[in-house]
Amino acid sequence: MSYNNYNRGYAEPTMTSADYMTRTYRWMAGGLLVTFAMAYITATTPLIYLVDSLYFLLTIGELALVFMLSSRVQNMSVGGARATFFGYAVLNGMVLSYYFIVFSVSTLVMAFLATAVYFG
Repeated sequence: MSYNNYNRGYAEPTMTSADYMTRTYRWMAGGLLVTFAMAYITATTPLIYLVDSLYFLLTIGELALVFMLSSRVQNMSVGGARATFFGYAVLNGMVLSYYFIVFSVSTLVMAFLATAVYFG
């Protein structure tokens, strides 16, 4: 694997490992927030009917984004990688929107907070 094009400015040379991990967890929390918001929007609007009819295709699209991001992340621009990451978060929220139908919102908020605290 070639790392010639790897320096993308994410981790500055003077950055400590604690700063790097803090920045990484902020991105993870941001993706989790986007997923949570998209799942809520999908479950509370007529968009749930679209997800219901295209569930299999959305799941395939989600997996395709994972494979694309993991195989091309070394060669992607920073903006492209971020767009793919947030595209995955949106698709993941749409696929996981059924949880809002099965569970109460307060239970899901507590699960979200527990996950956020665990990451932090």
